[in-house]
Amino acid sequence: MAPKYKILVIIIAVLFLAANLFGTNYFVRTGGNDGNDGLSPSTAWKTVTKAAQYALSPGDTVFIGAGDYWEQMKVASSGSAGSPIVFYGDKTGEYTGDAGDINVGDGNKNNIFHIENKSCIVGQGIVFRYGRYSGVYIKNSANIVLKNCEMYWNTKYGIYCKQSQGELTINSNIVKGGSVAGIGVYESYDDMNIVLKNSTISDASTGVYVYKTEIDSIWNNDIKGNNNLGIYLHTVDRCDIIAHNRVHENWNKANIYLYKSSCGNISYNTVFKTNYYGIYVYGSTASYSLGAVEYNEVYEIWGKYGIFIKYINTDKISNNLVYNFAEKGIYFSGSSQYTVNHIDNNTVHDGWQDGIYILNCSGMESITGNIVYNTDIGINWNASQYNTIADFSANILHRNITGGIKINKMKNSTIRNNLIYGNQYYWSSWGVYINDNGGNALNVINNTFYNTGNYGIYGKNIAGVWKNNIVMGNINGIYGDGNFYVVSSYNCVYGNTNNWYGAASQGIGSFSEDPLFVDPAGVD
Repeated sequence: MAPKYKILVIIIAVLFLAANLFGTNYFVRTGGNDGNDGLSPSTAWKTVTKAAQYALSPGDTVFIGAGDYWEQMKVASSGSAGSPIVFYGDKTGEYTGDAGDINVGDGNKNNIFHIENKSCIVGQGIVFRYGRYSGVYIKNSANIVLKNCEMYWNTKYGIYCKQSQGELTINSNIVKGGSVAGIGVYESYDDMNIVLKNSTISDASTGVYVYKTEIDSIWNNDIKGNNNLGIYLHTVDRCDIIAHNRVHENWNKANIYLYKSSCGNISYNTVFKTNYYGIYVYGSTASYSLGAVEYNEVYEIWGKYGIFIKYINTDKISNNLVYNFAEKGIYFSGSSQYTVNHIDNNTVHDGWQDGIYILNCSGMESITGNIVYNTDIGINWNASQYNTIADFSANILHRNITGGIKINKMKNSTIRNNLIYGNQYYWSSWGVYINDNGGNALNVINNTFYNTGNYGIYGKNIAGVWKNNIVMGNINGIYGDGNFYVVSSYNCVYGNTNNWYGAASQGIGSFSEDPLFVDPAGVD
C-alpha cells in the first residue's frame, strides 16, 4: 500500500472515531424548521419533538434555545456508557444564540420528557411543565441524569421513575407540585441506585417518595412545604446516607419518614416545623437496620416527637440538637429483638414530655454526655424486662419538671458522674427515681443531685452500691423503699429535710456537711 494511501486511511479512521467519541451537535430554536438538518443554529430544528424522535447516536448533544415549546419530548434513542445523549437547555444562549428559559410542556400529554426502554440520557437546563401525569417519566431505563432542570405543576409527579437500572442522578433541580410526589422512584430494587442532591422539592403531597429501590445519597436538598411527608422511604433495603438536607414545613405526617427501610446514616440535617414527627423510623423486623442518627437539628415539632425510632436495630443516636417539641424529644422503642447501642452527646430541651425516652430496649452500650432541660423527665428508661447499660454517665439534666432520670427495670449497671439539679416541681420531683427493681443490683456512684425536689435518689426493691454522691437541698436526700439492700458509703448528704429516709442509712464514711461548691461568679 502506498504511503499516501495509508495516511488517508488513518485520517479517515481517526475522523470516524472522533465522530463516534464526541458525537454530533444538533440545535433546536423556536425560529427553526423541522425540515432543516439541525446541525447549526442557522439550520436548527423548530421542535423538541423532532429532536427527541430523531435517530440520535451515543455522544450526540441537542442544544435547545430559549422559548416555549408546547409539546412532548419522547426519547427514541439511547446513549452508551461514557457517551450519553444530552438534551441541553441553552439558557445563556452560548450555543444557540437564544438566551432565556427553555419551557417544554403540554397539558394534553401524560408525560413531558418521556424516557422508556432507553439508557444513558441526560436532561439539563430545561423546564418541564403541565404534564397530566409527570414532568419527567422514566421506565425500564438505565443511567439517567437530570441536572439543572425545573418541573412545575405536573399533575401527579415532577419526576417519576419505575423499574429502572444503573444510576439515577438528580442534581440541582427544582421540583414544584405533584399530587402523589414531587419525586417518586419505585420498584427498581437493587438494579438501580439513586443520587439526589442540591435540589429543591416543594408543594407536593410528598416531597421524595422511594419504594423498593436502593439509594446512594439524598444530600444537600431543600425539601419544604409538602402536604404530608418530606422524605419517605418505604421498603428500601439500602440507603447509604441522608445528610445536609433542610427538610421543613411538611405538615401532616413527618419531615423524614423511613418505613421498613435500612439506612446507614441520617446526619447533619436541619428538620423543623411539622405537625407530627421530625424524624420517624419504623423497622418492624430484624432484617432492617439503622446506623447513625447524628448531628441533626430538629425543632418546632408541634404534634409529636423530634426523633422517633421503633423496632429497628440502631447503632447510635448522637450529637443531635432537639428542641421545641410537643411530646418526646428522642424516642426509641425496641423489644428483646431490637436495641440502640448508643444515645450520646445529644442536647434536648423545651418539650412537654420526656427529653429522652427508651422503651423496652434489649440493653445498651452507653447513655452518656447528654444535656436535657425544660422537659418532663430528662431520661426515662422504661423496660419490660431487666437489661444492662454498660456506661450511663456524664449526663447533665436540669430544670426538668418531674425528674432527672427514671429507671424501670435495669440490672448490673452503674449510674455514674451525672449532674442533676433545679427541677421545676420541687415538691414532687426527683433526681434519680428507680422504680421497683425486683431486687436487682443497680449502682449509683459519683453523681451530684442539687435541689432536685422530693427525692435526691429514690430506690425500691433494689440492691447495689451507692457511694461518693453529693445529695443536697432536697426534701429527702436518699430514700430507700421496700426490700432495700443497697450498700451506702462515702456520700455527702447535706441540707435536705431528711438526709436519709425510709430503709436508707448513712453507711460507712458518709457525712452531712456543706460540700462547699465553687461559685463561678464569686471569688472562691
